[in-house]
Amino acid sequence: MELGGDVIDARCMNISESTPLINTGRSKRETRAFLRRLHETPEQLCRHIRHTFGAVILDIVYGIKVADTNDFYITVAEEAVAGASIAGNPGTFFVDLIPALKYLPNWFPGSGFKQFAEHYRKVNMMMLHKPFEYVNWCLANGTANASVGADLLQSLPSESDPNRTEEQIIARNVTGIAYAAGADTTGTAMEVFFLAMAMFPEVQKRAQAELDRVVGSDRLPTFDDMRSLH
Repeated sequence: MELGGDVIDARCMNISESTPLINTGRSKRETRAFLRRLHETPEQLCRHIRHTFGAVILDIVYGIKVADTNDFYITVAEEAVAGASIAGNPGTFFVDLIPALKYLPNWFPGSGFKQFAEHYRKVNMMMLHKPFEYVNWCLANGTANASVGADLLQSLPSESDPNRTEEQIIARNVTGIAYAAGADTTGTAMEVFFLAMAMFPEVQKRAQAELDRVVGSDRLPTFDDMRSLH
């Protein structure tokens, strides 16, 4: 795997070289599902984008095949990201300005930030633990799909090894961060792309003309077309 110009051996990450980090079949499937949803409800563009990238990353990281709508894992992750966006905005809560307010009891007027924090702590823990527990359960039952999480769990030391607990926590946190960060950033990048196409229709027309010339009008573009596209 190449990252920032450096080649990283998958074995150094305890990830099997057969783990499908890039899977054209998965990409085709989710692209078609995205286009179908977009055609049916174009006014929900942002939701469709986030669902699509969430589905791809959940599949890569955990081997989870999400529901087409109202998926539990995607709903939890979206709520967690929304909470982080609110809490990460300086000045949202008075406690940001007066840190001593954190010592207020939960029932005291003005301590709503504590209820907010407690709620989203539970949401974040759910996002971190639930998909990882699912992979662990699938491995135990012999039904796990190929994924980063499955590889990390299978590479853990034996039950008798004193380092097992620590390495399992690391594996859980790595997969959780990969999902939370990856789904949010890639989804945002795609939203910006759609915005750019709407703001610069002349660029969109040139791109469409090139796709029509290289791909035609009877199929969708694939990774095989990349060499012929600018």
